[in-house]
Amino acid sequence: MLKNLYKKFFRKLLASRLIGILIYLYILTVFLTSRRKIVAPKNFDMEKFQNKNSVYAFWHGRMTLMFFMRPKNKKTNIFISEHADGKIIGNVSALFNLNVIWGSSNRNTMRAIKQIFTVLKKKECLALAPDGPRGPCFEINSNIVKIASKYNLCIIPWASGASKKKVFSSWDKFILPLPFGKLSLVYGNPIKVPPHVTDSQTKKINSTLKKELNAICKKADNLVSI
Repeated sequence: MLKNLYKKFFRKLLASRLIGILIYLYILTVFLTSRRKIVAPKNFDMEKFQNKNSVYAFWHGRMTLMFFMRPKNKKTNIFISEHADGKIIGNVSALFNLNVIWGSSNRNTMRAIKQIFTVLKKKECLALAPDGPRGPCFEINSNIVKIASKYNLCIIPWASGASKKKVFSSWDKFILPLPFGKLSLVYGNPIKVPPHVTDSQTKKINSTLKKELNAICKKADNLVSI
């Protein structure tokens, strides 16, 4: 019985890694075969961004192209939930040279928080989907503000758009870009988070973040429709 369980476990592990490799190659193909436009706010210092640690936020359904938005000169960590789909996303993230921090709202929470604080203390970056892992869609349901507040970091919203895409009927309205189209990568206005943030400040910043993410998603879609 143990031998069968052992085989079943490694089959699942192998399948997850194989699927991750195929998705990684697909995303690269989409990116390399598409026309791309990168947009940032007027006051956004791209050179400074490449060398500064921050917390990055993107809606769960638009995570496909976020691998190309991270800073070049800073190590980026991504927070991913430990479920079947999450394992595949984690494998893809690792292939794009992101470090994966595993966790969820009900499993290994303290371990994940410790890992997050460890990487931020080392002045590394953190990326996460604040409406993940299970929604509700386009709602902030994470502790992203308190995480940023711990080290007095900015939250930088990310969004992407694709002229050719498949939109799934999943809870996050997941968007899968298709090859040979137009892509947009849009950086939002950095949101400053004060240290020792209060509950009322957290609520206000969450509202600002939600509005900014929705605004740049709309902008990303408009850019590829021209």
